[in-house]
Amino acid sequence: MNDSDQEKAAPPPIEDKAKVTEFEQNKLEHKAFAEAIMSHSVGILTDQGRGVGTGTLVRFGDTRAILTAWHVIEGSQPEDIRFAFRTVGSLHEAPLREFAPEPTPLLAGQALEISRIVRDIPTDIAAVVLDQEQQISPPAALYDASKIRVFEIPDRSTLQFGGFPGDNAIQVGPRAKTIGSVMERVEFDAALSASKSSKGQLTLRYGWAGQLKPHGFSGSAVWGGLTSKSPIWTANLTLVGVVTEYSRKDELIFATNLEGIVGLLTGLST
Repeated sequence: MNDSDQEKAAPPPIEDKAKVTEFEQNKLEHKAFAEAIMSHSVGILTDQGRGVGTGTLVRFGDTRAILTAWHVIEGSQPEDIRFAFRTVGSLHEAPLREFAPEPTPLLAGQALEISRIVRDIPTDIAAVVLDQEQQISPPAALYDASKIRVFEIPDRSTLQFGGFPGDNAIQVGPRAKTIGSVMERVEFDAALSASKSSKGQLTLRYGWAGQLKPHGFSGSAVWGGLTSKSPIWTANLTLVGVVTEYSRKDELIFATNLEGIVGLLTGLST
């Protein structure tokens, strides 16, 4: 048998059925980020459930707080605000305004023991500081904000934010709604931020325009991903902004940037 015959007789390469495609890998990574983001995310309910916003569980040193937009809680007494945390179990993907047959109404929420509220009106952000005795049960988790530093976000970076837009809701009773969490994934455009934002803001294109009103995303944390040195891949989140404003005309989301956030959090220990 010559070399040519041996080549013809060689078995075909075995296809690795377990190997994920690039599309599948991107989908799995996106889901991992969504799981991590929603563990830190909190639904904020005001005006007896008629007002809905989003916050983020953070730890800064020994202080635990919920970071949000000031306008979400402005005018509300601390004892009247209700908070809804991530529930046990994995996230389930569903089309807009479509949920499980027996959804749990978000609007029940719960009252928390709040020691004080720290605000920064010019940047429209606030921190609801939790009492030392207030318990936070898993899978809700505090993001360690002590490690964040001001840095320049690389152009074309992928940024994500998750929240509770009131438009993604269904009525489950005469006085109750279920509101589903929604993830938004955008590409950061440094030139757009420089041209459209005031100083201290990020500008992001709103991808759900025409499908979903943005109200309820206010207070959502904007996240980037850091490269992990661990041999095992994990969703390594870094906080980069807090959603505060929407331009209907331009279909743009505005978010307070790291400089404003670090300034507010640093003030928690004073």
